[in-house]
Amino acid sequence: AKQTAITVMFHPADQLVAPMRFTLRLSRTATVSDLKTELERLSHAPAGKTVVAEISNSRICQTFSDSAKVKDLDGETHAYHMPIPPSSEAPMAKAFGVPRFSMGLRG
Repeated sequence: AKQTAITVMFHPADQLVAPMRFTLRLSRTATVSDLKTELERLSHAPAGKTVVAEISNSRICQTFSDSAKVKDLDGETHAYHMPIPPSSEAPMAKAFGVPRFSMGLRG
């Protein structure tokens, strides 16, 4: 199967730990869920508590659902290990400091 390389800046929940840059090799048909599973293997941060986002001009443009295709991540990709599970938009928006309506969920 053909593979693609994607660079992800991983931000641990502990803000005293510096972000880590990972270059992952994933199948071209991989989903964000696959990306999070690979990050979990490398960082030991639970995939279920990780949010994948696209950053532009130092702002979160959008977050991606687990079913989104990795090939659609065309911006600067960041993954955030959240101390709370990202099960609803409200806690995520509060954690990121962005209003609910400005967070696009693609996938």
